[in-house]
Amino acid sequence: MRKVYFAFILVLLCGTIMACGSRSDTASSTTNSTNSQTTKNGTATTSTKAASSTSKATTKAESSSTSKATTKATTATTAKAATTEATTAAVSGSYEDIYNEYSAALAEKYAVFEQEMNDECAAGKSMNELAESCAAKVDVLANISAEGVDKMAKLAVVLPATYNDYTEWATKLESEYISDGTNLENIYINGALNNSMNDYQNQINDILSQFY
Repeated sequence: MRKVYFAFILVLLCGTIMACGSRSDTASSTTNSTNSQTTKNGTATTSTKAASSTSKATTKAESSSTSKATTKATTATTAKAATTEATTAAVSGSYEDIYNEYSAALAEKYAVFEQEMNDECAAGKSMNELAESCAAKVDVLANISAEGVDKMAKLAVVLPATYNDYTEWATKLESEYISDGTNLENIYINGALNNSMNDYQNQINDILSQFY
């Protein structure tokens, strides 16, 4: 009878121990599940904060980039306007005004050079000497013409719609320079030929004088 009683008690204790073990496993599983959920929530919260931070940083960067681009464009526009105003101020008048100014300068300088070339030819200078003198004078006329055309070009930049007028007046001024330069070259060539003929004639006369 006692053996049956002890066996019953032993079974009862085993059942109690197993029940406690099952509860412990359930509690542990519940705790682990709770901790896992908490970790997931924490990770989700961190991800949300990171995304929010990234969005703010991106918005700030885009705003800064747009602001810089706008400032740069404004600065470029202002600089271009200032350059245009400076060019307009530097080039006053019209194409005709510029032409009249430099055409008069060419005419004045040509008159001086023409007289000088005639005097040099009359002085009996050699062909090389006359050629060098003529080239130097033509260069001066070329610089006067180029300066006038350059002023017209600057005016054309400020007033692009008047480009046809620019080409007309610039061509007219260059034509005057070419005409003046050609005249000086003709004076030099004719003078050099006359001087050469005179030298040749003098040499013949010297030879003939030896026989008469």
